[in-house]
Amino acid sequence: MGCGPTNSTNMKQAASMKSLVSDVLSCTRKVMLSAGYNVQTAVDDKHHLIIAHELTNVGNDRGQLSNMAHQARAEIGAESLTVVADRGYYKGLEILAC
Repeated sequence: MGCGPTNSTNMKQAASMKSLVSDVLSCTRKVMLSAGYNVQTAVDDKHHLIIAHELTNVGNDRGQLSNMAHQARAEIGAESLTVVADRGYYKGLEILAC
């Protein structure tokens, strides 16, 4: 199983360089790359209103927790804050920075 010729016998059987190139291209199309954005939000637990938000192009949430916690704390003018986040935010240094 694989894309394109895998051994010398199969390479000899390749009809032309064109078929080899199209075979390789079909393999690269199986790798899915996507450009996108990641929205971070901090929500008030009493009224469920967004109190801070940020748009990033980072593909995961691991480096975002302390930044959002600091923004939320500043927005509501609190000295301390209880932060609840899902597992995607887990990164030890980020948790300590909160």
